[in-house]
Amino acid sequence: MKVLVLGSGAREHALVRSLVADPDVGAVVAAPGNPGIADLAALEPMPDLTDGLAVAALAQRVGADLVVVGPEVPLVAGVADAVRAVGIPCYGPSADAARLEGSKAFAKDVMASAGVPTAAAYVCTTEAEVGAAMDALGAPHVVKDDGLAAGKGVVVTSDRTAALDHARACLAKPSGRVVVEEYLDGPEVSVFCVCDGQDAVPLAPAQDFKRVGDGDTGPNTGGMGAYSPLTWAPPGLVDDVMATVTRPVLAEMRRRGTPFVGTLYVGLALTARGLQVVEFNVRFGDPETQVVLPRLLTPLGGLLFAAATGRLGEQSPLLWSPDAAVTVVVAASGYPSAPRTGDPVAGLGRAAFDGRAYALHAGTRRAEDGTLVSSGGRVLSVVGIGGTLADARRSAYAAVVGIELDGSHYRSDIALAAERGEVVVPGGAPPEAAATEDDLRAFWEVARQRSRVAGIEAIAGLSTTGSLPPPAWAFGGTPDQADELLGLVLAGTKTATAGALWDYDAGGESLPKPGDLSILLDGAGRPRALIAVTDVRVAAFDEVDAAHAYAEGEGDRSLAYWRRVHEAFFRTNADAFAPDMPLVLEHFRVLYAS
Repeated sequence: MKVLVLGSGAREHALVRSLVADPDVGAVVAAPGNPGIADLAALEPMPDLTDGLAVAALAQRVGADLVVVGPEVPLVAGVADAVRAVGIPCYGPSADAARLEGSKAFAKDVMASAGVPTAAAYVCTTEAEVGAAMDALGAPHVVKDDGLAAGKGVVVTSDRTAALDHARACLAKPSGRVVVEEYLDGPEVSVFCVCDGQDAVPLAPAQDFKRVGDGDTGPNTGGMGAYSPLTWAPPGLVDDVMATVTRPVLAEMRRRGTPFVGTLYVGLALTARGLQVVEFNVRFGDPETQVVLPRLLTPLGGLLFAAATGRLGEQSPLLWSPDAAVTVVVAASGYPSAPRTGDPVAGLGRAAFDGRAYALHAGTRRAEDGTLVSSGGRVLSVVGIGGTLADARRSAYAAVVGIELDGSHYRSDIALAAERGEVVVPGGAPPEAAATEDDLRAFWEVARQRSRVAGIEAIAGLSTTGSLPPPAWAFGGTPDQADELLGLVLAGTKTATAGALWDYDAGGESLPKPGDLSILLDGAGRPRALIAVTDVRVAAFDEVDAAHAYAEGEGDRSLAYWRRVHEAFFRTNADAFAPDMPLVLEHFRVLYAS
């Protein structure tokens, strides 16, 4: 499959990065792309992304099997309609469906018809109406430009004068309208739903940071950073979003004759009254995409193609990495009000970019002499990956401090409150402390002792790191036996490995028979990973069941706390469980109903 991606920012860089990793994607073309994307895909010039005929012609010329539209402006302009008109599948809504982002008043009308929980609001066309709406709803005042504003059309303030000034600026535009809303308390969450007009598949939630300064100070921006997962989010949040927001909205759009195909970005506030929709977008969010996609293990190209062709119902459940991801935006001097461009960008080759951190290009270009220079307000989106949120933050910021861009700035508190356990959902339980080493060790003990499969540690323990029990202790053998077993595993000798495991398992019935091992070996008969020589659906699932039963019935803390301990257990042993970790985590997710 050849995929054409439209756009030139960090979101598109993240999309291209995931698409080229899909084994079913043979080539990716980006238009116009950026210098970072150029390292991964062919670039095509596209001076006007809103020219649907030109985009459709380009898709035909390059032989695209799928077109993915990144930004919202081309979608509102009808580019997806033009691409579909020449018979090429397109991931992105029609112009009519894109009004969910193109007009906040239209989105409010759809929400009202679909019964979606959202803030009370007034649509205003005069300053007098704005004043009356502000009086009715009280402070803090929330005033939104009805149309597209690149994420910067919203003012939230207790200063009535500032709110009215923003409203006047919006009303002064051609056909200007503003939406005045009630203020919603509580943390905000972004949930992307991949939609095919009929069905929808949710992606992992993320949280972004819109204000330019630390502590959520200063003006709104397009987004200064984001992180995922949200360990503090209420259990069942995504299911609630699907039941109360996404499916009703898809049904309402079909009723109106404008089925929605593409990403329905649901911006939520988790309030004392429950979840409330803050906004809809009709594309992948930036910067949340940069932290959601690296955690998605399911190939992206196949998922988006299924949505574009109405076949999401045929998709297997999505698989996710247990890792955390944090992105920090490096912005140009003067951003967001008057960003300076043309400054050299350096430092991307430093050691901090070591595979656990990488830079996505948001606003860069090549000068005539080949120098990388800034070309926008948000210049880079630096992503850090780690087994914990703290690890991901460290990776991201270690890379950020090495970036050389004169006058640049960034927030230093992206995901900091979440790392400290300080994010509080109104009406919910107070946050609990992170998992301690003692609790993690106790959890391992319970899992080991109660699992019906004694042999799991014989394999998982071989690559265990940190302060958890050593492999010889884990299955009761000697260090020499552990070395012997490891040698058999690495040699990929199925019969010898199975026999060794059988001998080491005192029960004799809890390990799979030798004939069952072939499904977990690659074509050459080599184990896909150390854990692959034992049946993860028997062994690891038993461990999950036993540990969950302890957490649910005997732990002296909340189930949410023990879930975090369980997650820490997985992260500590990620190397041992790979590549079957997705299967284990799916079982884990079902158990905890998350």
